[in-house]
Amino acid sequence: MQLVLLTGDPLFRTAVTGLAGALGHEVASGELAGADVTICDAGTVDFAALAGQLDPLRTLVFLPSGAARMPPAAMLSAFPHVAARTALAAELPRLLALLG
Repeated sequence: MQLVLLTGDPLFRTAVTGLAGALGHEVASGELAGADVTICDAGTVDFAALAGQLDPLRTLVFLPSGAARMPPAAMLSAFPHVAARTALAAELPRLLALLG
């Protein structure tokens, strides 16, 4: 499965790339075209600007622990696959299996 990761955090990128790679998935950055699943770090990218370009059913949204960069709840309600960044290790495999 081809994954596209949208993040500005190198540590989060490393964690996602390592975990997804261990699960047999390739991770690319940036280009949304051709992605089977998009992983969006809503705490480090402009989620409001990107939301219209994302397929809500094929996007995993990871939220920051602080409320400072939290996207509006109304915008997030269109995305059924939302988890806290701190739950990455548990949620990423589960969500990828669900979308696979």
